Amino acid sequence: MVKFWGLGLIVLLSAAAARADEFVRADCRSLVSASDGLSYERPEHPIWYRRFWTGECGGLPLYRCKPGSPNWNDVASQMMARAAPAARNAVRIKACKLGQVIGYEWARDKPIRRIDTAALKDLLKLLNETQDVSAGLDRVDRRVKELMGRPRA
Repeated sequence: MVKFWGLGLIVLLSAAAARADEFVRADCRSLVSASDGLSYERPEHPIWYRRFWTGECGGLPLYRCKPGSPNWNDVASQMMARAAPAARNAVRIKACKLGQVIGYEWARDKPIRRIDTAALKDLLKLLNETQDVSAGLDRVDRRVKELMGRPRA
């Protein structure tokens, strides 16, 4: 019995340690796939994906990566702050799920990605020019679906 509990504790601690390295904001983690569980196409893909969420460029050449804002963790915080209290949970859910789709695609190799940096800027503009955060997220969602429906280069 003691061996079973000890083994269970080790498994739980290992899972917690793996999740502790997660860079996706804590309140999104139950809504998106764990970053270490995603399938990446090249070694830089998860590093760019981290950049999308955090704004950190560690592991990337500085001539290719500009650290800081915008990053999706900050964008999600701003959206939730703008939302009416009753809508915040729905905004969080939409923002988190969109963040995974947008960030994963943006982080791919330039020749094959459907969402590039210019498209990312356009998505942020769509979001920020709409007074109602939920409506802005819906507009972004529709645009992302259009972009994702395009054939890869």
